[in-house]
Amino acid sequence: MFYRIFEQTGYGSSWTDKPKPEFGGPFDTVLSTESRIRETLVLKRLETRRFISPALGFAFSNSGRVRDFKHLPVYGRFRTLMELVAGQSLDVRWSVDAPEDLVAMALEALPANEKYVGLCPGAGGASKRWPIEGYLALGRKLAGEGLRPVFFLGPDEHGMINSIRRHAPQALFPEIGQFADVARDPRFTIALAARMVFSISNDSGGGHLMAAGGRPLLTLYGHTSADKFKSPFCDHRALVARNIGRADISDIQVDDVMKCLRQELVFASA
Repeated sequence: MFYRIFEQTGYGSSWTDKPKPEFGGPFDTVLSTESRIRETLVLKRLETRRFISPALGFAFSNSGRVRDFKHLPVYGRFRTLMELVAGQSLDVRWSVDAPEDLVAMALEALPANEKYVGLCPGAGGASKRWPIEGYLALGRKLAGEGLRPVFFLGPDEHGMINSIRRHAPQALFPEIGQFADVARDPRFTIALAARMVFSISNDSGGGHLMAAGGRPLLTLYGHTSADKFKSPFCDHRALVARNIGRADISDIQVDDVMKCLRQELVFASA
């Protein structure tokens, strides 16, 4: 099988786009992972034997329709599309193997003589963030249970560091300081996440990196869908505000999280 990868082509972003000669068609299969009609119709201009797109219930595809596709989790949708490309069911190995040097650095940053719990307080929008005060109180409670809180912070959360150190002095920041340069590699975050007993996160990209570490993860949800973003990489549990009688994520209490950790099996793994 011959294939080529074209990164950041920009093709499909405008109705006026025309196929570029360097794409080197005709193609055996063109797959549009987007459900938006514009991208689908622009990609359909490419010369191809088979076209696959979930837009309008696969109305533009010649590979057949998939029942209840829109109700599948994101990972389930991607797997289904890959199965259409392959023409058969796929036995997917849901794991990410970090390089050995990054695994060794993660062990250096978080030695094996302690038990660690990951805390990931960031998110793409304020409405998806549990208040940092909750994470600080949770970190102190978990430290009382013999677990060392480890904070995973994105660039937007670096301003929290002094407050976290003041209110949760046991906390560690393995991606800051000695390993700051290598921390730019998301595989290092995954290697660190694999050192956790379990982690707690908002619905965020950082949470998905934590899940890729393969250790149990509890994600806190407000208005976003817990089913849509369920990860196949780990034992992924959800605490949804409305399911426990809370109006939104900001109303979730520390005791709610601790109760969930005890009832769900992730805490037992400690």
